[in-house]
Amino acid sequence: MGFFDDLLRVFTGKRVSSTATLTQHPRKAEWQYLEQLVRTNSVTTLYHFTDQANLDSIRRCGGLYSWEYCENRQITVPRPGGNSLSRDLDRRRSLGNYVRVSFAKYTPMFYVALSDGRLMKPYILEIDPEVIFWRDTLFSDGNATANRALIGDQLNDFKRIRFDVLRKPEWTSEDEKYYWQAEVLVKEHIPAAYIRNL
Repeated sequence: MGFFDDLLRVFTGKRVSSTATLTQHPRKAEWQYLEQLVRTNSVTTLYHFTDQANLDSIRRCGGLYSWEYCENRQITVPRPGGNSLSRDLDRRRSLGNYVRVSFAKYTPMFYVALSDGRLMKPYILEIDPEVIFWRDTLFSDGNATANRALIGDQLNDFKRIRFDVLRKPEWTSEDEKYYWQAEVLVKEHIPAAYIRNL
């Protein structure tokens, strides 16, 4: 899919067919090892928080796009989850063209967005963990904008994620709070076919 296909989809309201998108993503060379780790750690769903006001736009555009992609193509997001600070931090680490998804359904950033008023009617999108295996996907052991975040696209980067902390019902220290925010960063676009509850 190119830019004009995306633009046509935005203006016509036509969704990409799920079968058309399921085979278009090259996988990492070590995807089978990643798949073993995903199974071992019982990762069945990833999460992305948004506002219900954004759902029509997500459907119309055929999935989730990075804020940078939307900005560059003048796609308006009714209630963006990020703010100017988070975008500045993304730019600093060259992460503006990634869609962030988490292992935890409710992350500390979800509560910050709620208290800031960025989320009026929160909606948690459920993402197929298949996106983990895509060649350009990155992994962060905590919030990717944090100074201490270790980010990379290799198997060893995925192994740094603290699943022992993520399995707990809640974090109990500042250190655990950091690891609770581990992220999968998907380059540019998560097609609607990989969003289970859209």
